[in-house]
Amino acid sequence: MKLSKINKPRILLVGIGHFGTHHLRDLQEISNKGGIEFVGVVIHSEKGKKKAQDVGVKFFDTLTDDLLKHVDAVDIVTPPSTHKDLVKKCLKFTNVFLEKPIALSTEDGLELHGIANKERRILFLGHIYRFHPSIIKLKEIIKNSSTKPYSVECVLGDTPEKVTRDCGVLYSDLHGFDIIDYLFEEVPNIISAKGEKMREDSNFEDDVETILEYPSGLQGRVRLSWNMSPKVRKVSVYFSDKIIYVDLILQEIVIEKDKTKEKIKVLEEMPLMVELDYFVKVLKGEKTEYPNGLLGTRIVNIAAHAEKSMRENIEIKYEDI
Repeated sequence: MKLSKINKPRILLVGIGHFGTHHLRDLQEISNKGGIEFVGVVIHSEKGKKKAQDVGVKFFDTLTDDLLKHVDAVDIVTPPSTHKDLVKKCLKFTNVFLEKPIALSTEDGLELHGIANKERRILFLGHIYRFHPSIIKLKEIIKNSSTKPYSVECVLGDTPEKVTRDCGVLYSDLHGFDIIDYLFEEVPNIISAKGEKMREDSNFEDDVETILEYPSGLQGRVRLSWNMSPKVRKVSVYFSDKIIYVDLILQEIVIEKDKTKEKIKVLEEMPLMVELDYFVKVLKGEKTEYPNGLLGTRIVNIAAHAEKSMRENIEIKYEDI
């Protein structure tokens, strides 16, 4: 990487919408602890500017070249359709943390990954569940199990007040695909999906179920929905001798085996804070592995295959990037 060790990275946040507010909070906390210099926020809306003023954060109307030249990284939390152009602009000058998805097509994702490599910049994708304590613990349990799982199911749903307007739930909430990718380090060979548009404020499908078949024989099932209440974030893994249930909201794992239940309460760390702390360590040169552009593109590519299956109502043979 072009960037070597930086004692106190200067980080700029772009966007403080719903999830950007969480980034704002955590970046402020890291800054207050001396881990970074939080430069401020780039925000256009009056509502966003007021939010920044209320918490005492400097804000900028425009993401200028001069501003980018004077920061070590940009944290982008904006609508998916803006990602490609924003990241291309930022990578010319600095490193990037980008909330998922990397882009809305496989081709655009590969282009951004290529630019990051060419410019020798860090392009860190915000695949938050790779930093979730319960998912990390689940991977450890699976690795140490004497039997192999034959099926995994991810259900992620809620009823947001406002939905992403520039893409559907497949791209906006592709965590289920990423969780399976992280747990099993395997790409599917067959994908089939069905979905529907249920909300009047959705421009795309807002409820999609995808089945993924893997070369090892594992079957994955991912349900993504903006029509569930209360909020659900659950993963279930099925073995010949047990079932493991994970509640990502409660940060609780239950192993059901031989009519007994073992409950594991995972350390209640906030995944976004863990993720941003890790990003800072990458900037400081303390970590070398992270969810990069190629990984982010692979997950988008899986979503793209699911979309094609859903649109054409057929099984799709997966073609890796």
